[in-house]
Amino acid sequence: MIYPAVAMLAYDANFGYWPGAASGPNNGDCSANVNYPLTSPTFPGGYYQEESGTTCQEPIQGVATFTSHIWLGTPEYTQLTGVTCTSQGVSSPCYTVTWTKNHETRQDWDIYLK
Repeated sequence: MIYPAVAMLAYDANFGYWPGAASGPNNGDCSANVNYPLTSPTFPGGYYQEESGTTCQEPIQGVATFTSHIWLGTPEYTQLTGVTCTSQGVSSPCYTVTWTKNHETRQDWDIYLK
């Protein structure tokens, strides 16, 4: 049985760019890891973000399509140790997570950027 879920967009992400943001992978809000890797192999009870390795670009005025992907999945944790953790500001051991997608929904909205 699939239970209903609610997803709310409640964070100003600046569409990934702001004046003066650095260029290159993980710049702007296409940022690097936040609260990741994890400190234990469980859901942390707060948000975390895994770096995408993408480069954000400055938005262009006009109509744009905003796309939201929501995946429900089963996590699988991998334990890491040493500098892999400490270089990210996390004590060793730490954990990364991959997800087996069980269900997916996608929503698209047209927005106007000024």
